[in-house]
Amino acid sequence: MLQHLVHRPFLYVLLWACFLGLPAGAQQSVDLNIEDARMIGLKSIQSGKPEIARAIARGLLQRDPEDVQAILLLAAAQVALGDGGKGIANAKHALALAANAQDRFSAARIISAAHLRSKRYLKAEIWLRQALQYAPDNRM
Repeated sequence: MLQHLVHRPFLYVLLWACFLGLPAGAQQSVDLNIEDARMIGLKSIQSGKPEIARAIARGLLQRDPEDVQAILLLAAAQVALGDGGKGIANAKHALALAANAQDRFSAARIISAAHLRSKRYLKAEIWLRQALQYAPDNRM
């Protein structure tokens, strides 16, 4: 687990404003390690707040433009926000950088979801079958 801190003031203010109900102009800060930022981004996607996930992903990508987890988070947020084209492009970029089956699996599922939302069912099925090939275990 990485213990580097994300040093992005806009990220701190955003997190405080969104999760603690502070006014948008509040000058509060919080230190998050990379894993915590990723977890908050993932929970934001799951709870229907993709704009928060997108902001977190962009902050993480300023730190490391080749952070596969951040690229996947950004792609998922873009798909959830209705920007499937950018989501697909970022997921394919993550797929090219992925060093493990879990990341390839996630990228293929995001691409499939983007095609599904665009009602391109054949492409969605093809990418879902591709995800099956990348599945890190039988449960997935």
